[in-house]
Amino acid sequence: MRRPDEIKGTLIYQQGKCIKKEYYIIAVYDDPSFCRITFAAYELETDNTYALTETYSEFDDHFKFSSELMNPSNQDKRFEWVIDHLDFIYDHGDEKRLCISPESPPSDDEEDEEEAPKAKSVAPPLTGKLDPATRAKLLKEMDTQGDQKKLEKVLVKSEEKRREFVRDLHAKRQLEQLKAAQRLLRADENRRGDCLSSRLSS
Repeated sequence: MRRPDEIKGTLIYQQGKCIKKEYYIIAVYDDPSFCRITFAAYELETDNTYALTETYSEFDDHFKFSSELMNPSNQDKRFEWVIDHLDFIYDHGDEKRLCISPESPPSDDEEDEEEAPKAKSVAPPLTGKLDPATRAKLLKEMDTQGDQKKLEKVLVKSEEKRREFVRDLHAKRQLEQLKAAQRLLRADENRRGDCLSSRLSS
């Protein structure tokens, strides 16, 4: 990691950071002769360096509303806050410049969560959510419903058979009645014939 010639001062703090899915080493230089602080981001993959320089007063202005960080003795926490808020902007020539964002830029994990499409909630299969007792109860009801259907079929068949039996019975009775009537008719005819024969013989 080579320090650019335009960056003056003494290295007083260093920290790694991922900005927009790229990894950087952030170095902080203090230059008391010009009352300024420089934050330099060294891009690990390209070896490019992006610098942001602020005067002491500009640097202090970031913490004027923070009771914890307004104290200059809390130096490391101040540097951590600035590094946490470092981001990149692009000027009109598409040149990347280091800046301090008012709000902390989203981390890689947060960006991935935002970019990932939200999955549609799909109701899980019913069988996967039933407890054993409820499942057994439903199965029993299903079995009962099945038994009822079987019983209905048997009853229907039984009713059909009963009706068929009754029809057959009536038909047999009618047939027997018819046979009996024919026998009676023959008996009467035989009697009449016998009477007529006896009369003729006498």
